[in-house]
Amino acid sequence: MAMRLEIRSWDRAQCGAMLAVVAAANAVWGAWGQVHPVVWFALFALGMIAFERPESTSAAPVASDAPLDNRDLMVLVPAVAAVLLPVPALSALAVLLTGCWLYRSGGAASRARRCGVVVLALTGVLIWSHVFFAAAGPQLMAADARFVMMLSGTEARGNLLDFASEGPPMLIGYACSSLHNITKAVLFWAAMTQLLRIPIGKGSLLVCLAAIAVNALVNALRLSTIAHNRESFDYWHLGLGGAMFAWAGVIAVLLVVAGGCHALTKSQR
Repeated sequence: MAMRLEIRSWDRAQCGAMLAVVAAANAVWGAWGQVHPVVWFALFALGMIAFERPESTSAAPVASDAPLDNRDLMVLVPAVAAVLLPVPALSALAVLLTGCWLYRSGGAASRARRCGVVVLALTGVLIWSHVFFAAAGPQLMAADARFVMMLSGTEARGNLLDFASEGPPMLIGYACSSLHNITKAVLFWAAMTQLLRIPIGKGSLLVCLAAIAVNALVNALRLSTIAHNRESFDYWHLGLGGAMFAWAGVIAVLLVVAGGCHALTKSQR
């Protein structure tokens, strides 16, 4: 028997999550031309959370969510209109609007509230990292350079880092900064914890901080490696070496978050 998705019967969590998936994919693809694996996982987690069934887990029962009403159209109509326009920034704003709506409209532990946490974490990748960089970019890049200086044993001046060998210094820009990837660590943490229905609390936030720390460390190790291998700059920056460090960062965050979530889940039993 063929399966059908009865959109008319979707509740607030399901409609909001699917709108956020389309808006986020549109914003990311339109701005970057590709979708990061962590973003793919977050979008997958959104669908899983929105369409959970009560019998899908032996933990606490899945909280029900209210069906759509006319007040929801005040959010849905502008968000859909923003997604339909070929402007990535408007799709990013639609993600923010949808995330706030889901979080505020859902009760504690509801699917809508949990979807809202993941969607709002998506805005870190789409919006807030760019805002923070525009507001305090030089200071953030300088902090990155000082951290790498301590690891590499070279010298730093602002966001300029000296190579171990002689030559012009290396410029640490936004794409090479820890800030560029920290938002993805937070996104993976949000997607994993909400998928497993782990409430946001002291233990959960410690896992998030650990994921941020390990992500920043891997990025700093990459920059330190570049500082000691000036002749292989392209290899460690954009070549195979850079790709290996990028995946090492993703795997490190995955292991820290998965391990932390496993420990929190065991402690809740």
